[in-house]
Amino acid sequence: MLRPGEVLATMMAHFWEEATSHAVNVTRGFTEIKRPTFTVTEGQAPQHFRETVADTGRIKQLLFGGFQRCLHNEQKFDSDTERRFCIVLERDALKWFKPAKGQFQIYYKQGREEPEYVPDFVAETDLTNWWKPRRGRTSTRRKSRPRRIQPRVGANTRQAT
Repeated sequence: MLRPGEVLATMMAHFWEEATSHAVNVTRGFTEIKRPTFTVTEGQAPQHFRETVADTGRIKQLLFGGFQRCLHNEQKFDSDTERRFCIVLERDALKWFKPAKGQFQIYYKQGREEPEYVPDFVAETDLTNWWKPRRGRTSTRRKSRPRRIQPRVGANTRQAT
């Protein structure tokens, strides 16, 4: 016979959930773009983002600048792939940025938790507004992110002036 605590554990082991629709709740007209926060070495000057990084293992420690279309003057990247991706964004996007945590306040259900979803990049092009979801190096879809979110930036997010 199962004890009370074992019943829940047994049920959770067989629980699965698949989203069939999403409810959107707009609570404000727009949100100002949050300034990113960085930890940098004192006196560290930003490196131009188009310059090749010799030691890609140190890329998380480097600060990059020289952007024309980014909403922020300086950025940090998690990988050299992100740095190279921003070169494409500088060429093809009208505006782009790496959102700070809490920028969009999008939460999704993962078991009992509701973690926040923060995309890697958000960009505006001539045709549409889009964002690049977080992806792992070896997998094309991480289980820790929502599967069917396609929000747009623009209607409820504007650059602070």
